[in-house]
Amino acid sequence: MAEFTYIVKALDVTMWPAFAELVERTDGVLGGCWCMGFHPEGVGKGTTPVVNRQRKLDRVRAGTARAALVFDGEDCVGWCQFGPSDELPRIKSRAAYERGVTNPPDWRIACCFVGKGHRRRGASVAALSGAINLIAGLGGGTIEGYPEDAA
Repeated sequence: MAEFTYIVKALDVTMWPAFAELVERTDGVLGGCWCMGFHPEGVGKGTTPVVNRQRKLDRVRAGTARAALVFDGEDCVGWCQFGPSDELPRIKSRAAYERGVTNPPDWRIACCFVGKGHRRRGASVAALSGAINLIAGLGGGTIEGYPEDAA
């Protein structure tokens, strides 16, 4: 099996073009969500891929959209979104979740994505590890993830 070496960088305004290129290559990810589904604005009625793109860019500029971007050379091939609970409040089954939780986590890992051609090659592991390392650099704390059975 081939070994892949990835570089992980934090999403910020300087990394926006690489992130946006990957999202645009993948039709906005899941029909144009631009990884906005977990943010307070969410996606759905009243949003479009264009609106979601602008909202994501606005959040990146404001420092309220965080992700570990995975690079293969110059190409962004994936990411792992993370943020404080108040930045990513729209988790699935939130009402059921909140019945069993007394304190929300310090950080949430809400979305991981790897583009075609790089799946099953360690990019998702690099993204998750990168997110955990970035969280540690921001002070650490408790982290929760929200896996989803895509099957």
